[in-house]
Amino acid sequence: MASLTIGIFGDNMEKRQQIASAIAKKGSAEDITQYQTVYSGKIITVIEPTKYPDKVPTLAYCAYLSDYCVVIGEQLNAQLGEIIVTLDLLGKKDGCLITNLDLGGLIRGTALEKYDIFSSFDEAKEKILAAQRHEWMGLNGSPAAQNEVLSSVDHSFEVKGVGSIVLGFLHSGKISVHDKLSVHPSGKELEVRSIQMHDQDVKETNGGDRFGLAIKLLASKDVERGDFLTSKDSQVKVSKEPEVKVTMSKFTRDSLKQNEQIHVFQFLGDAPCRWQGDEIAGGKEGKGKLTLEKPFALHPDYPALIVRLDAKGLRVIGKAVL
Repeated sequence: MASLTIGIFGDNMEKRQQIASAIAKKGSAEDITQYQTVYSGKIITVIEPTKYPDKVPTLAYCAYLSDYCVVIGEQLNAQLGEIIVTLDLLGKKDGCLITNLDLGGLIRGTALEKYDIFSSFDEAKEKILAAQRHEWMGLNGSPAAQNEVLSSVDHSFEVKGVGSIVLGFLHSGKISVHDKLSVHPSGKELEVRSIQMHDQDVKETNGGDRFGLAIKLLASKDVERGDFLTSKDSQVKVSKEPEVKVTMSKFTRDSLKQNEQIHVFQFLGDAPCRWQGDEIAGGKEGKGKLTLEKPFALHPDYPALIVRLDAKGLRVIGKAVL
């Protein structure tokens, strides 16, 4: 059964959750609230960045995980701009806008330029539910992480009588029962004992799926939110000083400066770091290193977001690639 993850974005939490609840049944609620349903032969997971706009990391997490993005534009404000910048930096081309605003000038030349525009959710609902997942295209023009298993850990915990459980999202490849997977950045190995999807036991899970794994060889404490689970042939790079090329958003006013404290994000992983490299103005590119306190895992096929967590204006300022 195919899977689709729909992200709901906007500055009004109640409006986001109202739309999410109209699509699927509410599940776990933390910094991200998740909803699930089965519709027309596919499993739909709806995610909503519950603590946004106060906490920008939830916006980044949901943006990475979304196959189809629903953007609610009720007013022209900093939050709407930040959402558009984030989705544009990640190249999120599948989605729609629910708005009565004229956003043509704001989205022109961005990944959102060809989003369908609706005046209400009722008008948009049929289009949203009919959406299909498309492979994320890598920097070389081919599907990202092609021919390898790449997944992100969302939760890990112990269940009495069952053992260690890992929940996550599979971005590419296929995970089967008895597979051995590498955990990054730790480099440890686990074995898949069983798999569940939508509360049903299955033998395998494919790209785009939200999964639950019962594991052995490791305990849940050895696998953390933000870790990658990958096949042994994965291209994931683990480093405390990754060399990257940074592209700043054209909407970023203040240049990225040498030795500036920033945050790097990729999927559900994030870490504080310092920039050691070129001074880069908005809309420009430069090279340098991200210096971190601990090893951090990055996949070269996907952009990493560069974020100023405490900025008063735009917090998502650019992207970095290995």
